[in-house]
Amino acid sequence: ISYQAMLLPPSAYSPQTVAMLANAFAKNGERDHALFRRMCAICMEMKDEDFDAQSIANIVNAFAKAEIHDRLLFQKMSKVALGIPQEAYSMQAVANILGAFSHFNIEDVELFQHLANSLDSDMLGSEEDARGLRQDMTEARAMSSFREFGMATFANIIKSLGKVKYRDFKLFKYFTSVILSSPSNLFDAKTIADIVSSWVVYAEASLQQKQKGLEEQDDELLRHMCSLALSLCIRTNGPKCIADAVLMLPAFSKCLEVSAGARLQGPTIYWIQELLRQYSRRMQEQELDTFSVSNLLVLISVFSKPEASNTGVDKPLFLFFSSALQQIPPEIWGSEDARSASIVLNAFAKILPEDELLFECMATVIKSFEIDAFDPQSLALIANSFHRRSQATSRSPLSRKTFLQQRTKTLKSLPGFEKEREKDKWRSGERGLRMNVEMLYADSVLPEEKAMDELKGSFLNSKKLQVYQGVKLRDASLLSDEYLKEFYESFLISPKPSQSPQGAGRDENVFEFLARAAMKINVEDYSPVSLALLSNSLFKELQDFPRGFVEHIARGILFRPPNEYDEQNIANIVNAFGRSIPQSSLSRSVLRHMSRAALELKSNLGHQAIANIFNGFAASGLQDDKLLRLLVKSTISHSRGSFDAREIAMSLQALAVLNRPDKEIVPFLSQAAALINPDKYETEEVGMLAWSAAVLQIRDQAFLSILSSSLSRHIVFMNRETLRQVHQFFLSSDLDPLVAQACPPALRLVKELDANKCRAAFTVKSTDELRSSKLQKDVASVLVAMGFACEQEREDHRTGYTIDIYCHPSSSSSSSSSSSSPPPSSTSSSSPPSSSSSPIAIEVDGPSHFLHGSREPTGSTILKRRHLHAVGYRVISVAYWEWDELGGREEQEKYMREKLK
Repeated sequence: ISYQAMLLPPSAYSPQTVAMLANAFAKNGERDHALFRRMCAICMEMKDEDFDAQSIANIVNAFAKAEIHDRLLFQKMSKVALGIPQEAYSMQAVANILGAFSHFNIEDVELFQHLANSLDSDMLGSEEDARGLRQDMTEARAMSSFREFGMATFANIIKSLGKVKYRDFKLFKYFTSVILSSPSNLFDAKTIADIVSSWVVYAEASLQQKQKGLEEQDDELLRHMCSLALSLCIRTNGPKCIADAVLMLPAFSKCLEVSAGARLQGPTIYWIQELLRQYSRRMQEQELDTFSVSNLLVLISVFSKPEASNTGVDKPLFLFFSSALQQIPPEIWGSEDARSASIVLNAFAKILPEDELLFECMATVIKSFEIDAFDPQSLALIANSFHRRSQATSRSPLSRKTFLQQRTKTLKSLPGFEKEREKDKWRSGERGLRMNVEMLYADSVLPEEKAMDELKGSFLNSKKLQVYQGVKLRDASLLSDEYLKEFYESFLISPKPSQSPQGAGRDENVFEFLARAAMKINVEDYSPVSLALLSNSLFKELQDFPRGFVEHIARGILFRPPNEYDEQNIANIVNAFGRSIPQSSLSRSVLRHMSRAALELKSNLGHQAIANIFNGFAASGLQDDKLLRLLVKSTISHSRGSFDAREIAMSLQALAVLNRPDKEIVPFLSQAAALINPDKYETEEVGMLAWSAAVLQIRDQAFLSILSSSLSRHIVFMNRETLRQVHQFFLSSDLDPLVAQACPPALRLVKELDANKCRAAFTVKSTDELRSSKLQKDVASVLVAMGFACEQEREDHRTGYTIDIYCHPSSSSSSSSSSSSPPPSSTSSSSPPSSSSSPIAIEVDGPSHFLHGSREPTGSTILKRRHLHAVGYRVISVAYWEWDELGGREEQEKYMREKLK
C-alpha cells in the first residue's frame, strides 16, 4: 500500500484521503517516514480552502501518533484552522487538534483561543454569566455534546490545554461548570485524572501570577472528583482497581502539594486524604501477583511523598509493597530500569529502612544490572538510599532507655539473679538498671582458657574483668534472653568491622559495585547533587577506598565551577572528604574548591550546612580564615533555639579541633546547647560537647548544667572513644578552678560513679598508640647522650596521659636512677610550677599535632599540654619542623639545651 501511495500524483489526494491513509499507518504502529514525508509534501501543495475542521484534526492526530513532528506542516495546519469558522468544529475535532499540538509542546496561543471559543459561545460572556452558567444551563443543553463524544473527549481537551500551560481562567470556570453539571456515569479513571491534573496546572498558574486563592467552585470541583474516585475505588477490584489507582492517585497527590498555596478548604483536603487511605486499604486486599513493576513504581512514588505519608497508612502499605516487589525476579527489571530501582530504594529508605529483606532483594537486582547501565542521578539516589538505610537501622542511643525499661522483668528472671542480689544491692531506676545489666553480663564473660560445658547456666565471679576493654562474650548460650545479648554486644562492646554479622557484607558488596559503576560515568555528566550524594554515601560505607574511584569523584567535583554548588551540596562533599580521607592532598583540593563555592553563596548558610562544613574542615585539619568568618556570621544570624543537638555538638567540636575559641560563636553555641532538653542529646553528642568544653574552656553555668544532666543519662552507654572524651572534661573540671566553680553539684556524683571507668578507657592504648615514632626515638637518644635519664611512653598516674619523654629536672649521667621518680602530686593549678623543681614532659609533636599547612597546634595537643602543666609538669614541645632543620648531633644537643634551660 505504501509503495502504491508513493506512486500516486498529488492531484489524486484530498485532505480526507491523506488523513485516512496517515491514520491507518499510525494506528498500526507503522512509522513509514518516507510515506509521511510524501503526505506532508502533498498537504503543503493543497489549497487552504480544501481543508475542513475534521480533516485537519485527523491529519495532525495521525502525525502525533506516529511521533513525526514536521514543523512546517503544523504551522500550515494552524493557519488553515484559524480560517475555519468556530461553529464548524466538533468537540472531537477540537480534542484531536489540541492533543496533537500539546503532544509536541507547541504553544500556539492564537489557535488555542480560537478552538476554545468554538466550544461554546456562552463562555465569552461576562463573569456573572460564567458564575450562573451551571444554574441557567439545562441538562439537555449542557450534555448534548458529551452524549455524542463522551466526557473523555472533553477531559482530553482540558488536559491538552493544561499540558501546554494555556492559561485562560474564564475558560477553566466554564469547564468547571460543565463538569459539575455532568452525571457521574460519564466519568472513568482516566477522565478524572485528566481533569484533576488540569486543575493542578491552573492552580499553579494562579499562584505564579499572585492571584487570590481559588474560588469555592474549585473546591467543589475537587470534592466532586474525589467522590467519583471513591465510588470507583469501592466498585472495582483486581487489576482494574490497581489500574484506576495508578491513573488517578498521582494527580490527587499533586493537589495536596499545591494545597497550601491554593488555599484549599479543610474538607477538600480531608476528601483527598481519605481517598488515599481507601486506596491504601484496597491495594492491600489485592493479590500480590497482580502488581507489575510499573504499577508498583507509580504507587510507591505517590505514597512515599510527605503529603501522602501524613495520612498514616505508609508503613503497613509499604510492607505489602515490599512483599510484592520481592516476588518479581531480577531479570524482569532489566538493565534499563536503574532509574526505577532508584525510585523504589529512595522511597523505602524514607518510609521503611528497617526492611532488611527488601534491601537484600534490591541489592540483588542492582547487581544484576550492567555496570554501565546507570545514569548519574539514579546511581546517586541508589547509593544514598543504601547509606540512609545503613544509618537508620543502627540503634539510636535515645532508644536504649526504652529498651532497658522493657527488659526489666526478663532481666530479673535470669539464672543466678537471686544469688547476685544477695551479694549486691539491686539498684532501681534507669541508671541502676544499666548497672545491673553490666554486673550480670560481666559475670557471664569467660576467659578463653575456661571450659564452657561445665559453666553453662550460671554466672561466674569475674567482676575484675574490664567490660569496656575489649573483653569478648565467649558463650552466648549462658544468657537466657536474646535482647540482653543484643544489648551487650551492641552497646557495652563496640564490635570491630571483622566481627560484623555475615549479612552486613551484602550491603558492602553493593557499595563496591556502585563505586565501579560510578567510574564508568564521564565526570562532566555528573551534576553537583549527584556528586554530593555519591561522595557522602559511598565514602562513609566503603571500608577500603579504591584510589581510582576517589580520584574520579574528585575530578567531577573540580570540573564544576564553584557557583553551581548550593549549600547542601557543599556541606555533603566537605563532610565526606574531610572525614573519610582527611590527610589526602586530593581531599584538600576538593575542600578548597568547596570553600570558594561557599564564599560565593549570596545568603547565609543553614544550620545543617554550617555543622557539616565545620566538621569536614576540622577532620582534615585544614584552616580557612575567610570560610571561618562566613561560618561564624551565618551561625549568629540564626536564633539560638533554631539549632538542634547534633548541629551544636558538631560545630563546637570542630571549633575545638581547630583550636578556635572565638568570642562570638562559642558563647552563642554554648547558650544554644543550654536550651535543649538533655534527653534530646545522643550519646555521641554528649561526648563531643564534653570534650569541646574542655578544649574551649567553656565556663557557662547553664551549659555545664545541661552537660552534667546529659552525662548522667548517657554515660552508661558510652563506648571507649566517648568515655575518653569525658575523661578529659573531668580533668578540666578538676584542674581549672573557674570551670570547677561553674560546674553544678550533680557533676560530682557522676564523677564519683564513672570517673574510674572513663580513666580506664583513656589509659588503655592500642599497639599503634604506644609505638614511638622515629622522631621521638631520635630526640630520646640525644637526651641520653647529654646525660639525661629518660623514660619514653610513661603514663602520668594523675591525668592518665602518656608522656612522650619523661625527664626529672635533676637527672644526669651520674644519677640515672631518677628515671623512676614519681610524677608530681600537686593538685592545684592556681600557680605555675617552678622550672627548677618540676619534672619535664617532652612532647615530640609530629605533623598530626598541628593543623595542616600551619604551625598552629590542634585542640587535642593544646589540651594535653594544658592538663600536664596544671598538674606540675614543665611541658616542652619539640616540633617536627624545628628538628628537621637541625644539621646534626651537635646542633640537636644545642637545640635541646636551649629548650631545657
